[in-house]
Amino acid sequence: MGRKEGEVREEESIVPYQVVAGPNGDAVVEAGGKQYRPPEISAMILQKLKTDAEAYLGESVDGAVITVRRTSTTISVRRPRTPARSPAWTSRADHQ
Repeated sequence: MGRKEGEVREEESIVPYQVVAGPNGDAVVEAGGKQYRPPEISAMILQKLKTDAEAYLGESVDGAVITVRRTSTTISVRRPRTPARSPAWTSRADHQ
């Protein structure tokens, strides 16, 4: 989300849908003669998951927790693994 169409050209060749430049050069999906921004696609996917969960459970679903596997390109992975030294991270040994 939030990427320009020019930044996703490599990925465009491996997906089964058309990715085009939107009004601001953002990457958008074109399907059925309409353009959909990434947040719209996410909303559709979440609605489908909700519908399927309700059908499976036989009751209304009002909330859910969805987890996503972290990949090596996630910014948090590239951060140093040691905490910064700040009052919130100091230990008793730091004060002796």
